[in-house]
Amino acid sequence: MTIPQAMVEVRDAIRLRHFSYAAEKGYCHWLQSYMEAVRMLPLEWSSEEKVKRFLTDEAKRGVAAKALLADVEDVGGYATRLIA
Repeated sequence: MTIPQAMVEVRDAIRLRHFSYAAEKGYCHWLQSYMEAVRMLPLEWSSEEKVKRFLTDEAKRGVAAKALLADVEDVGGYATRLIA
């Protein structure tokens, strides 16, 4: 799945749940960051390993990974299922 295709699906899921535009922008930002980071990882890694590496790298950069994880769970993990 390409980044634009994933963005459309995530936007549709967020709008179905009537989230705010600011929330939609936040989810799309994180999804794009995740998908760009995952392209650099080995293809044989599981989705769990990819998410763990992404969150670890974000934490090392000082990003609140816990907040990111909460965001993904709020949408029912939809973003991670798109990439898996």
